[in-house]
Amino acid sequence: MPEEYAAWEALSLFWHPAVTVYSINPEARASARHLCDLTEHIAEYHLAGHWLQQLFRVLDDEPIVVIEPTTKLGVLGRISGVVDNFQLNVLLRDCFPKSGFSPRDVRLERLPR
Repeated sequence: MPEEYAAWEALSLFWHPAVTVYSINPEARASARHLCDLTEHIAEYHLAGHWLQQLFRVLDDEPIVVIEPTTKLGVLGRISGVVDNFQLNVLLRDCFPKSGFSPRDVRLERLPR
């Protein structure tokens, strides 16, 4: 399987620079988002698949509505650079300290534009 081996070796060479570019450039990340399904297939077997998959899931300029449970204070805005509920919870805890937010209170879902 020489072609498969060559592809595996090429992945080992390019993934570090790719992570750098996709980490700092939302436009590059958006243009490569279609590769997320492919990275899912190799994420278990190659570190590149895991990290690229994470980067392709980062939300950029997405609408968000947050309602603080205790005061019912609502915030409407846009968010970028968040990939999962854990990151979102950390950011919300900074804005609403001791508000009762727990991992079960907040769900991050992709909203239609």
